Amino acid sequence: MPKLRECEWYLPSCETFLGCSNLESVEMPSLLDVGDEMFFYCPNLKRAVLSSAKSIDSRAFADAVSLEEVIAPEVEEIGADAFRNCHALKRAYFPKARVIWSSAFSPCSSLSEVVMPEAEKVCRSAFAYCHNLKTVEMPKLREIDGMSFFGCENITTFKVHPDAIAQCNSFGSGKYFPKGCPEIAELRRLAFCREYDRIKALADEGDPYALYDIGMVYGTGKFHILMDNLIADLIVCDVDINKAVELWKKSAELGHVPSMNILAETYAESKGYLYDLDEALRYWRMASENGSTEAMKRLGEIFSDGRLTATDLTESRKYYHMAVKSGDYEALLALVRLNRDNPEPESSIPDDETEALYFRAEHGDVEAVREIARMYEEDSEESRSFYYAAKELEKDMEE
Repeated sequence: MPKLRECEWYLPSCETFLGCSNLESVEMPSLLDVGDEMFFYCPNLKRAVLSSAKSIDSRAFADAVSLEEVIAPEVEEIGADAFRNCHALKRAYFPKARVIWSSAFSPCSSLSEVVMPEAEKVCRSAFAYCHNLKTVEMPKLREIDGMSFFGCENITTFKVHPDAIAQCNSFGSGKYFPKGCPEIAELRRLAFCREYDRIKALADEGDPYALYDIGMVYGTGKFHILMDNLIADLIVCDVDINKAVELWKKSAELGHVPSMNILAETYAESKGYLYDLDEALRYWRMASENGSTEAMKRLGEIFSDGRLTATDLTESRKYYHMAVKSGDYEALLALVRLNRDNPEPESSIPDDETEALYFRAEHGDVEAVREIARMYEEDSEESRSFYYAAKELEKDMEE
């Protein structure tokens, strides 16, 4: 029987050509659906003509590494991994395709041009690591999922709908971000601006998180935004610390803990008329009462070092202890060192068994620290951090 080199018809009983290593050309004018893995790993397949096909399903041509040309003028949907690793494919022209599913063309290393005039959605990683991709023409494309064009650092033309939901890490970051494409640069800027407008509207409605964010804008003059893997600083306004404080106060009144902390830092570290230590302590205490371990540690430090206020070791121990009970090992190490320099009398050991365990740990008992670690769920962050603290204390003892 001769080896199959060409297929110019479609046999209903034939579901797949998977692994046909000698297949070089396919022409199926009546085929309506290119099924899952139909031409998967046909390493010598170079050309496919599918005149009537409406869809190309998952992994249909995956690993067909020699595939150079696909003619499919009626295809409306391209499935996940459909052309994965088709390294000889240089052009993807599908005039009626509307949806391109995840990793459909990833990574087609020779692909340089994508023309899909009816495309509306490109899913995650659809063209990821197509390093030679230069031209993308999808004028109706409105939705671009994350990582869709990750690693396509050589794109120079990117035509999509002006309202495209373009997540910035669709294109990557650092060396992977295309720097010579004005369309992508504009999409990125518009995405950041839309995000600023969204947060500003929320702040106007009294959302505490948005009030904090817009307060940061007035505090720095910039809108510092993280979208996926990309960070941007948009210059928005002149610095107005009074406006920032006003917004943070509104947010703090609504229970937003980061606003309490930044108000405390602002009042404690500012020069001139904004300096107000009483207000700083008030907001740090408010934050600690709302569960902020950062505020607890800050108060423990303030009352122990006497830099901002009079030394009060009782208050220092109180706040460090609160932080330790909240699962913070850094506070534990600080409290151990404080107690070594300023030992308490043995009579102060509490009667309560759990409190006594914490007391022993806070005075340098390594086994007590390990016992606290065991109190947390095994391999949790708190458990690991207290075991780490035990090792640090053992190092201190050796020194």
